[in-house]
Amino acid sequence: MKHLKPTKKASYLELENCVKTMNFLLLADIEGYTPEIDVSYFQNLEFVVIAGDISIGARNVERNAKFYQRIRDKIPRQLPIYYVPGNREYDNVAREFEGIPEKFIPIHNRLVTHTLSNGIFVHLVGYGGALPGFFNNFVKNEEEFEQELEKLFQKAKSITNEKDIVILVVHNPPISDSLDLTFTGQHIGSHSIRKIIEKYKPHYCVCGHVHESQSIEKIGNTRCVNPGASKQGNAALLSLDSDLTIKLITMDAHRLKSK
Repeated sequence: MKHLKPTKKASYLELENCVKTMNFLLLADIEGYTPEIDVSYFQNLEFVVIAGDISIGARNVERNAKFYQRIRDKIPRQLPIYYVPGNREYDNVAREFEGIPEKFIPIHNRLVTHTLSNGIFVHLVGYGGALPGFFNNFVKNEEEFEQELEKLFQKAKSITNEKDIVILVVHNPPISDSLDLTFTGQHIGSHSIRKIIEKYKPHYCVCGHVHESQSIEKIGNTRCVNPGASKQGNAALLSLDSDLTIKLITMDAHRLKSK
């Protein structure tokens, strides 16, 4: 396993030319804040992925719709937003719900294919929730992770060709060196998610959940990233060209005010 540490200097983590490279934006753990994303990051952006915990959890779908709409308003409307629920959220956002904004697409336990502007297919394999722990309203166990992701990747395998890009979108990170390390020094990643990554070798695995574990790491040939908590201004840009580069970025974020 090779652990790639983010750096401020130009390196393979830096996108050589954002203007010429197709990208997607990764957010995670927004938790009721509003991200203020610099418009420059929207250049040649194909879509947005949110790896869970858009809100801090609400049983009322109307309240969730308001949270989601505020995020939608900060991102150009032509860009689809693909998301999985996090541990703080309930299963009422794991699927389409009343009032969900346009092009805000749940991909929990789903395989969704996005066609890039150059005609290349991106297959997003999504699975939300987290292993038992604090603030866990959407609980999953290792057996569920393995069984459901196995089905999704078998389906992806049947429709994927060598030019396609496959992205695993999870909230709970895989067990790893750096993606899942809490401030107490404990690793809380999933062994099953790591097993799936090693078996099916998606191009990217994107995750969240552990706010303090902003990190980029390779598991085999899969580039994995936990962008850190977006409520603290953290995010990532990932390229969809042959280089598959990752750039950790920062932005402003503020608490949503009740209307």
